[in-house]
Amino acid sequence: MDYQKVPLTQSIGIELLKKIFGVYCIAAIFITLCQGWLEYSQTKQRVVQTMIKHQPLVEDGLANALWHLDKPLIDSLIKGILSQSTIIGVSVIDERGIILAQGGKTQSDTYSPTNTEKAPHQADSDQYRHKFTLFDPNELTTKPIGQAIFYTGNDIVIEEVKPTIISLASAAVLKTLILWGVFIYFGQKLLSRPLNQLMALVRKLPMDSDDNTDPPIKHKLNELQLFEFALTDITQKLRHTLRSLRSSNDQLSKINLHLLRAVEQSPTLSTILSVDGKVLYATPSMAELTGFDPAEIQTLFDQNFVRAVPFQSMVNKSNKKNVKTAKWSGEVQISDRDGQKIYLQASLSPVYTEQGQIEDYLFSANNITELKQLQLQLKEQNIEQQKNITRLQDAKNQLLQSEKMASIGQLAAGVAHEINNPVGFINANVDTLDNYLQDLFRLIEVYQQQLAASDIDSQSSTDLCTEIDLDFLRSDIPEMISETQEGLHRVKKIVADLMLFSRTDESGFESFDIRLGLESTLNIAWHELKYKAELIKELNDIPNIECIPSQLNQVFMNLLINASQALAERGTITLRTKKDGDWVIVEIEDNGCGIAAENISRLFDPFYTTKEVGLGTGLGLSVSYSIIQKHAGQITVQSKLGSGSCFSIRLPVKHNKS
Repeated sequence: MDYQKVPLTQSIGIELLKKIFGVYCIAAIFITLCQGWLEYSQTKQRVVQTMIKHQPLVEDGLANALWHLDKPLIDSLIKGILSQSTIIGVSVIDERGIILAQGGKTQSDTYSPTNTEKAPHQADSDQYRHKFTLFDPNELTTKPIGQAIFYTGNDIVIEEVKPTIISLASAAVLKTLILWGVFIYFGQKLLSRPLNQLMALVRKLPMDSDDNTDPPIKHKLNELQLFEFALTDITQKLRHTLRSLRSSNDQLSKINLHLLRAVEQSPTLSTILSVDGKVLYATPSMAELTGFDPAEIQTLFDQNFVRAVPFQSMVNKSNKKNVKTAKWSGEVQISDRDGQKIYLQASLSPVYTEQGQIEDYLFSANNITELKQLQLQLKEQNIEQQKNITRLQDAKNQLLQSEKMASIGQLAAGVAHEINNPVGFINANVDTLDNYLQDLFRLIEVYQQQLAASDIDSQSSTDLCTEIDLDFLRSDIPEMISETQEGLHRVKKIVADLMLFSRTDESGFESFDIRLGLESTLNIAWHELKYKAELIKELNDIPNIECIPSQLNQVFMNLLINASQALAERGTITLRTKKDGDWVIVEIEDNGCGIAAENISRLFDPFYTTKEVGLGTGLGLSVSYSIIQKHAGQITVQSKLGSGSCFSIRLPVKHNKS
């Protein structure tokens, strides 16, 4: 129920005041009526007694008048009696019951000589009477001579009691008003204010129902009824909450039990330390691992962990204000009871209270002894593998060098021929130049002799010039020297290309124009190519790339030799270079015999070859593939049997060291 929305249609204070005042009014009215009735009865008795007191005063006079039947005297006496305020009527009756005289308000009565009662009688609802018997005043006879009756009424009584009744009613009203004021004051102070405060608290209660619907209010509510509803609602909520708390407590107990089992059976070593380093709790796995009894765990910590774990520094740092204590983690080496080394991956972290104060420290660790041993074994294995890698690298370098030498060996005859041709004509030119020099030396000697003798014989000099054909020498010697220099240049270039191709220095990547590498490789392999292939160069402008030149030259050499060997007779070999974004592409295409489709997938396998025995080792393309992979590039082939093959090499401009 939303008590903010429940209206208070009645106030218990006002209702209580109404009821108390109603009861008081009834009581006051009853008491006032009782007092009025009592006063009325007393006044009536007093009026009757007053009326009775007139009997002795007039009894003798009436008896004399009646005895003498003195009617005027009787009337005079009656008038005198009626002058009394309490008597409203008088009747005088003789012994026969005949009314002799009467006055005022009277009522017919029957005379009875034997009726001598002195008590007053009520004649009707509004009148009272007093009868008394009249006797012979002369006492000649004892028989009654008649009766006298005095009458009085309620009007006299009311007139007598009216002032008193008015006083009682006024006093009752005054007391009622005073008490009403007192009730209102003390009701507000002692009842309404506390109830209003209580209702303010009730309205603040978060007692909304689960379905957010309020029960209908079928009757008027006051503070206590609303409070009763609130207490009932609170009681139901508390019962529901109590059931929920019991259920939650049962669940928490189960969870705590599971957690305790999990912690105690966990391979993680957990220990709770106080701020002064005392072991408050340690999991059983700690004792199982170290062999120490649970009572000796404190000694274990004091001897092993205090030096390895910065516990004291963490405690000192936590004592400083505005300094947050960070978690520590690292490796810890301890010894068990038998002295065996145990390696732990440990951590130490503070445990905070709700107020942010450090209450304890949690030390947790995992046993990494086996992992540490494996790391040591792996370290030893890595050292051994590094040695093996070094040996394999040496073997690979030797294999590359062997492949180079094998390629050079295949081209040795052609290279020798390419070198022998310039060497041959250089040798011939040197012999001819030697003869030319002998003739020139003879001419010079003649000139020297003539100059020494101061006898110049021009005819002999002319004859000698004609004999040695000096004019021919002048034209032939420069040509022979130029041919010799060209031959020497060719030999020098071939040797330089051979040195570049066969170099073993692979210290690192360098910026290189691979077109120069193609030209150098063509120069070495030219004798192998020129008799079988027409060479077409489509070397477009490309940027320098970061590479190992000698290794790429080896790839080019292998592909060029393969292309040459794929040509049965005369064919065409095309070299292309082009740029594709951050990549450089080199293509070597031939129109030779091509490669069968079933052999292309095995083309780069080591020792696989389709050539005849003696024409290949089966390592050329495998080594080329590994070199291109080392350069983070790609080598692909497109071939059709009988139509030729095209090898495409794709290399990055910038070498990625990763």
